[in-house]
Amino acid sequence: MATPLVAHSVQLCHHHSKQYSLKSQSRINRDIRTKTLLGVYNGFQNVYNQSYFHKPWAPIRVLEPNSRFLQMGPQETCSSRGISKKSMSSEGSTSTSSSSISQQVIGILHLLVSLGIILAMDKLLKKAFVAAAIKFPSALFGMFCIFSVLVILDITIPAAATSLMNFFQPALLFIQRWLPLFYVPSLVVLPLSVKDIPAASGVKICFITAVGWLASLCVAGFTAIAVRKMVKTEMTDAEPMAKPSPFSPLEIWAWSGVFLVSFVVALLYRTALGTAARTCLPFLLASTVLGYMVGSGLPSGVKKVFHPIICCALSADLAAVAFGFLSQSGLDPVLGYYLTKVSSNPGAGDVLMGFLGPVILSFAFSMFKQRKLVKRHAAEIFTSVIVSTLFSLYSTALVGRLVGLEPTLTVSIIPRCITVALALSIVSFFEGANSSLTAAVVVVTGLIGANFVQAVLDNLNFRDPIARGIATASSAHGLGTAALSAKEPEALPFCAIAYALTGGQLAEKQNVKGKLSILHLERVENPVDTKEATVAQKENLHHLTLNWRKYRESESQEHAEQVLESLEPHPNPKQLKIEGFKSIHFPHWICEPILLDNLFLLSYLIGRFVLDLPPLGMLHSLRNLTLSRINNVEYPEKESHCGGAMRRFSSLQTLKIEYFPRLERFSRDNERELLPNLTKLTVSDCYKLHRCHSLVSLGTLDTWHCNEDLLDSVSYLSTLTSLVLGYLDEVTSFPHGMLQNLTALQKITNSTFLEA
Repeated sequence: MATPLVAHSVQLCHHHSKQYSLKSQSRINRDIRTKTLLGVYNGFQNVYNQSYFHKPWAPIRVLEPNSRFLQMGPQETCSSRGISKKSMSSEGSTSTSSSSISQQVIGILHLLVSLGIILAMDKLLKKAFVAAAIKFPSALFGMFCIFSVLVILDITIPAAATSLMNFFQPALLFIQRWLPLFYVPSLVVLPLSVKDIPAASGVKICFITAVGWLASLCVAGFTAIAVRKMVKTEMTDAEPMAKPSPFSPLEIWAWSGVFLVSFVVALLYRTALGTAARTCLPFLLASTVLGYMVGSGLPSGVKKVFHPIICCALSADLAAVAFGFLSQSGLDPVLGYYLTKVSSNPGAGDVLMGFLGPVILSFAFSMFKQRKLVKRHAAEIFTSVIVSTLFSLYSTALVGRLVGLEPTLTVSIIPRCITVALALSIVSFFEGANSSLTAAVVVVTGLIGANFVQAVLDNLNFRDPIARGIATASSAHGLGTAALSAKEPEALPFCAIAYALTGGQLAEKQNVKGKLSILHLERVENPVDTKEATVAQKENLHHLTLNWRKYRESESQEHAEQVLESLEPHPNPKQLKIEGFKSIHFPHWICEPILLDNLFLLSYLIGRFVLDLPPLGMLHSLRNLTLSRINNVEYPEKESHCGGAMRRFSSLQTLKIEYFPRLERFSRDNERELLPNLTKLTVSDCYKLHRCHSLVSLGTLDTWHCNEDLLDSVSYLSTLTSLVLGYLDEVTSFPHGMLQNLTALQKITNSTFLEA
């Protein structure tokens, strides 16, 4: 920030000369000299040389109240003239001050409008892609559209293209200045992502991540150089781009005040802003911003090993630790407030990650500014990106197998070279993938690149911005791009191209078969927000888990039913698991068997409020069913609120029922046609269940904590080959003739030590 400098203002007029003494023209000429001036505009610094030779009649005027320079004439700037001021008009001073304030207000409005348009564009594109069931990332599509529009305008109406660039310039400068901050949230919540990973697997993953980053960087960089040698393209200078200025003490003090005030308010009033996440948002956001400001001000030698992004993440984590300790809530809940992934109840991390889409859109302007250079080096750019992407995919899978990493973990780290937003979208379509691990590996990869990319590029003698930009984005995605562009903005266009092309290629891999788990649905404030998961459009999604992990007193049963209603899947899923559902009734898509006709495995766990189960017996493909902790249901197969009489589980082969305290029979009416193909039954903690003799194909029966009546009905199961009797309450001996009737029985496990 420029330091105010006391200056005198002189205005020379042809018809007024009183109270001013002018030096001779020769004295003025002797004072003429060339100096280097520092111009400050919108937080960015430009250094340039300028001669101070001016026409004697040009007016001298003050730039702004906070400027240290005088401006002479309409376009020129100088620091001093050999002219002494005898008096100043108070009216002129007031006019200058008003003009400065007006310019500042107009500048702020210009920034808000231009940035707001980019944010709105990103949001509209997301909604349109969701409505049209388009799987390609909307922000990448928007980036290519903006770039195409600029190119077309430049060909047809060059002035319009220039005006459009100038209009969005404040927003682009804002995004560039804060770019690294938008990638930090996944790093802040890293402790939640890795706590369930075994130590041995963690070491293997770290090895693959570090070596893979270096290998991808080398492949992309050397490929770009090799192709340029083949096509004999000489390197030309890139368009100069501004570098962000240091943060001022005023900015640091302002954010410090926000942090202190909001931290105290959150401690005293946990839901002052409606929810805990919104109440914690101000101080968690302020701690993240302060960490970035402090980290950016560290000496360059320190930043080579302690990147500002690390300082930023540590600052947010320390704030979370302090709040968790003082509020006695612990660290994990506070980190959960930091990144909720719920648009109606956002945390600080959600606000920052909301800029990831606009960041990608802003890359279009950087590419347009360097369009001539991009066109000149198209062969190097596209070839190196394609080669690097394929290498990253297949080398990760191959090395994972060679080092003995579990297949599900290997699949989870395949998209390690792209940004978090795209990686999570892609990995959800791989069977058995762990999305939390994916986010952690992507962030760690970016962090390695952010810390070491410049040093490695220098040691590999990658000097030109093409090789440096493509190698960085292809190996370390957004974090590496942000770190490199902060010091080498001329490499940003090539980073943007590689970043976009890499993400676009991997996004096309979404059509693989996969598994999706949506956890913590109790945190959803508005059921409409869950539609953003676009579950209904995922045709190749075969495994779906919907989970409520905790019960919130504020969550109504109707709310839970609406959330589940909005998560209706495509009719293709093979396995469905619903955990912790808090409602009396199920939504229509579960109660209409035709919508889940392909389902062969269903698990419904912890439904303590449910009164009636959906017509599960009408699912013709269902072969495996688990029902657990359902407190209020007496008959799992009966007339229900969902419709007419049920069919008889015609394909079900395995049934597991646990903690059914009111379960009496499998059906209210005739059980003769019920479960005709059931071969394995596990019953646990069903104290009132007393009949199972109608199971004509049952081969394996496991019973735990059941009553004597159930044991009596076992005597009629002539097809039974394996029997487990575990802790039967108040039962001391086998019923008379039971073992003699079980003629096919081959194995019996008697955990209760019953007497024959």
